[in-house]
Amino acid sequence: MKSIVIALVLIFSLVSFSQGQNLVFVNVQSNATTPKFEIKGGKTLLYQMVGTEMKLTNTWNQVPKLNSSEDRLDKYSGVFVNDDKVANKKYEIHYDREWGSNRYTGYIRTTIDFKDSRPTKVLEHRFKLQGQ
Repeated sequence: MKSIVIALVLIFSLVSFSQGQNLVFVNVQSNATTPKFEIKGGKTLLYQMVGTEMKLTNTWNQVPKLNSSEDRLDKYSGVFVNDDKVANKKYEIHYDREWGSNRYTGYIRTTIDFKDSRPTKVLEHRFKLQGQ
């Protein structure tokens, strides 16, 4: 019984950690169309380039969830969907945290399924934690 309580406390603390953290990830490519994303206050914020300006284009009231803690990595992931008149967009957002160094890396795979005859487009972006 004691081990179950300890396991529940550990799981709760990891989930609370993922909900309460503020992380800013920047794209490793300086000229990318998706320059950054943030995990902030229980929300996921996605910024994209509109012309020459970076603008907040999507906000979701959820964050990627902790999927596994093994091999000295905490792995978080989430799938977010946005539909508009032009396309259905699916954002697969992943990030990892190394235990010892507390180093973060991020990844977004965007699938754009156009509503007209254009073929489906897949974009992949890699990120690092701002300041690392």
